Amino acid sequence: MKTIEHNIENQKIIFDYRKFLFWEKESALILSDVHVGKITHFIKNGIPLPENSSFSNLKLLKSIISEYQPQKVFFLGDLFHSNYNSEWDEWLSFFKNTSIRFTLIKGNHDQLNHRIEQLNIYKEFFLPPFHFSHFPELVDGKFNIHGHIHPAYKLTGKGKQVLKLPCFHICKNSLTLPSFGAFTGNHFVRLENTNDQIFILSKNQIFKIKS
Repeated sequence: MKTIEHNIENQKIIFDYRKFLFWEKESALILSDVHVGKITHFIKNGIPLPENSSFSNLKLLKSIISEYQPQKVFFLGDLFHSNYNSEWDEWLSFFKNTSIRFTLIKGNHDQLNHRIEQLNIYKEFFLPPFHFSHFPELVDGKFNIHGHIHPAYKLTGKGKQVLKLPCFHICKNSLTLPSFGAFTGNHFVRLENTNDQIFILSKNQIFKIKS
């Protein structure tokens, strides 16, 4: 499957294998932890990484926007990796030349030294019935959708093979998004109880792990 439709708080949410959500009622794409600028930051510090990764992330986002035609895009933190570098330029140009409303929930890596006119920036964001944040933040009576953790799941075969894949992790009152960007590391999660759900993401599929 390419997508899974799932009802959360009586809202239809589309989970896409490309590591984002689409909230149908609000016509909103929701993604997290893009880390624009990380590749350039690492290369400047002598760590070799593919230079076209950030461009590939932006190209993918543009393709997703063309397909879903959203009115809004919510970034749940760590859109940028650190201070400004040249890797930001293509993204800022894209934000400037579209009518889409972009909202950034500021993450711990978002070192924004000046106002970016095209981004509505918040520490956290409430849009009923959801509470959007970068870090997990449980608030009574609200379902929390957040990033930061970069969840992944280990699949183990009979021959002790191990496959590590990014995932969406749904608990009773929260949903953790995978990292949209590359080279961000992972935190491995497990099904802790029967209410938990995990949607694993491969290069071209999304599928559910049953408890």
